[in-house]
Amino acid sequence: MRSCTLAKFASSWSPDGSKIAFAADRADDGEGNNFYELFTMNPDGTGLTRITNDEFFDMQPAWSPDGSTLVY
Repeated sequence: MRSCTLAKFASSWSPDGSKIAFAADRADDGEGNNFYELFTMNPDGTGLTRITNDEFFDMQPAWSPDGSTLVY
């Protein structure tokens, strides 16, 4: 597993083990506000994908049993 420079926590493995979902502190919005967004990546650290992009604290991702949906 590669290290990721994002401040991450509340990770959740997909049911088939192919993805990890996690919350991370995104960059400052220019007004001094930091928000947490959800991301997914492969177990080896590749394939980083941002899932949310909003002004809310998106946290505690969880996968549906079949892995088709991510809820938070």
